[in-house]
Amino acid sequence: MLPNPLEHPSKLLSALFALSGDERFHKLVEQAKLMEERGEKGMRLPSFFDAVEKRGIAIGEKRGEMNMLFSLVGDGVISIGTAAAKAGMTEEAFMERMRQEHKV
Repeated sequence: MLPNPLEHPSKLLSALFALSGDERFHKLVEQAKLMEERGEKGMRLPSFFDAVEKRGIAIGEKRGEMNMLFSLVGDGVISIGTAAAKAGMTEEAFMERMRQEHKV
């Protein structure tokens, strides 16, 4: 049995924004308020956290991919041009990000 939809998802999101200061929660508050005004109560807490978890996994995978490319470039296994192409970036953007994230 699925839990009941959240009665006031905007209040939960407002609290998360207040605790974290993360603007993404603030944007979601506005969306949730519109849902509430229309009388929609379709947001369920597990699905909310599933969406947050899915986004976190995607971010982690991208960071892991970038770290692997930085490592391969640093070890001389692949060129900056190859790594940049795999990352979908220009060589300049890749080098700048590598400098920022790895203090190279």
